[in-house]
Amino acid sequence: MDSGLDKLKISVQSLNPERYWKIMRLRLDKTLRNIDRFLDLKAWGGYRRPKLEIVVVDSVHNHDEIPEIRNYWQKREIRLVVEPVENRADHGTIRKAAVGFSKLQPFTWCRRLKEQLYVLYDGRVLMCCADWEQRAVLGDLKNTPLREIWYGERYAELRRRFVAGDLRGTLCESCRKQLRHSKSEPFLFT
Repeated sequence: MDSGLDKLKISVQSLNPERYWKIMRLRLDKTLRNIDRFLDLKAWGGYRRPKLEIVVVDSVHNHDEIPEIRNYWQKREIRLVVEPVENRADHGTIRKAAVGFSKLQPFTWCRRLKEQLYVLYDGRVLMCCADWEQRAVLGDLKNTPLREIWYGERYAELRRRFVAGDLRGTLCESCRKQLRHSKSEPFLFT
């Protein structure tokens, strides 16, 4: 609560305990208790931030459940964001039969590397939320404090390269190739 974090997004891919376990490999009851505890602490301390958002990736595993999920979080007055499946690192590898997805929507900017941090359930920190295969793990919170990962040399070097447009060997290079194939506008590094 005192970290200065503006927003906390939590992935809750199903409200069905068995399905949630199958997708997330986590217990739904524990996740919901943790969310409740976060909200209680926030209210008790009078904190305005971080804002909480729940994120659901609309896939063949949970598509039928999206209306129920939306209703559940609306009743709790918590913002729900429903995202399409995307893998900007290698969108072509997403198997239509395994996961629902839509055509990759191009964008000409990206703030993910500079403004957002992605932590998996096990504490590993990814470079990008669209790194489904977890190819760019930048640290592990079990071994390294968040501050050291975020301000560490690996992140700093990636940011320098990103701003300079040197994307060779990074997930951003694959994303840029995907955008080039979609005939989008040039990718901006600002």
